[in-house]
Amino acid sequence: LESIIERQQIYGAVRDNFDVVAYSSDGIEICVEVLRVRRGRVMGNRKFILEPGEVVVNEPLIDQVLLRLYENQLPEVLPPKILVQELPDGIEAYEELLTSLRGEKVTIVNPLKGSKKKLIDIAFENADNSLKSRIKSRINDIEQRTNALNDLRIQLKLRRAPLRVECFDISHIQGTNTVASMVVLDDGLPKKSDYRHFVIKHGQGNNDFLSMEEAITRRYNNYESSDSSFSVLPDLLVIDGGKGQLSSAVRALKSLGL
Repeated sequence: LESIIERQQIYGAVRDNFDVVAYSSDGIEICVEVLRVRRGRVMGNRKFILEPGEVVVNEPLIDQVLLRLYENQLPEVLPPKILVQELPDGIEAYEELLTSLRGEKVTIVNPLKGSKKKLIDIAFENADNSLKSRIKSRINDIEQRTNALNDLRIQLKLRRAPLRVECFDISHIQGTNTVASMVVLDDGLPKKSDYRHFVIKHGQGNNDFLSMEEAITRRYNNYESSDSSFSVLPDLLVIDGGKGQLSSAVRALKSLGL
């Protein structure tokens, strides 16, 4: 191991600690590559994906990447310097935030030449290769999802394939702190930006039926609201439970004229 480390190329001073962050996107998802340079040597890398439901339209990609990468990092993991392929707007705010998280000064730079620019190029090439691989698998995945959704349409005798599916479940702690969760599938993929949870307020104790009725009422009472994630009805509504929960959901929908 010592021999391998000795052969590694030195990038900067032997005391340099920094991350190299690059990404590639096709407008659908973002593939990110992070090289960890410690004591001047590349000591490891990290890859992660911002999937379609996580990518925010019209928000700069570099902002989304930095927030995802460093929002939950432990202070000791944050390096004093971060190399990026492009600088975010409001870079001072990012540096101030990261400095407060680390407890020491953090700077963000965009190297334009030299060995550090070479590291950016390597990270980008890795991210771009990951994206190309994802695109190939996505093409196959689209075909599989299309077949699955069409099978659902046939099995459930729906008029069209269920492109949007909303699923509800009720949870509680021994009859208290009851909440309802709603998860959403859009074209067969999780759409996490539309996930919701509702704190149940009926005050009738451990009553799953009433809790389900309240959750469905609160969700679909917002139909046609200004909230774009709520202003569309699902093709398929899935209720966790038995006939009682199902009846409660149907009763709530009927009361709303749906």
